[in-house]
Amino acid sequence: MNYIGTKGNNEFGGTTSPETNFDGSIFYDLSPTLGSSKNTFRVGIGYQYWRNKFGNPGTITGTTAKTPMVRADYHF
Repeated sequence: MNYIGTKGNNEFGGTTSPETNFDGSIFYDLSPTLGSSKNTFRVGIGYQYWRNKFGNPGTITGTTAKTPMVRADYHF
């Protein structure tokens, strides 16, 4: 979870808006079932919420992201 305050002036003559960004995941380790070392291959679900993306005000379309995800990690 990140909170980023205003960063200065934007191209519209005002200041940037503060951002809130959450990116969380829950993983399950499939490595033992595949005969690999622990934490080699993981799969899971995640969710990202990003308000005032890149400091743009919420009045602009596309500044809020609500993204569910399916994730997979492979570690060499």
